Amino acid sequence: MVWAEPVIADCIGEAYGDYELGAAFRSLISTHHRRLWRALILENRPLIEQVRDELTRDLLRVGIQADVVEDIDNSIMEELMDIVFKRFRSSREAAKGFSLVLLSAASNIGASRPLAA
Repeated sequence: MVWAEPVIADCIGEAYGDYELGAAFRSLISTHHRRLWRALILENRPLIEQVRDELTRDLLRVGIQADVVEDIDNSIMEELMDIVFKRFRSSREAAKGFSLVLLSAASNIGASRPLAA
C-alpha cells in the first residue's frame, strides 16, 4: 500500500496544521503519526503501542488530547476507504485486498487505544 503513504502524510499535515505548533514540533508529531500508520498497515503491534505512546505523550505536552489522534485516524481511514472504493472499483481483487488491509489497520487502531475508565 505504498500509494497510501502520501495520502496519510497529507491528512496528518493538514490536521496538525490547524494547531499553533512550532515547525520542529509539528514535524516531530507528524513523523510519529506517520510511523504509527506504517505500523498499523504492516500490523506491527509492538511498534503500534510504542509509537502511539510517544505520540500521545508529545501531544499532551502541548495540551492536545489523545482524542485528537482518534479524530485524525478516523479521517485518514475515511480518505483511504474513499480512494479504494473509487480508484480500484474496476479491479475487484485489488479493492478487496486493500480493504482487508484497512480493516486490519482499523482493528489495530482500536486495540491500541486505551480503554475508557
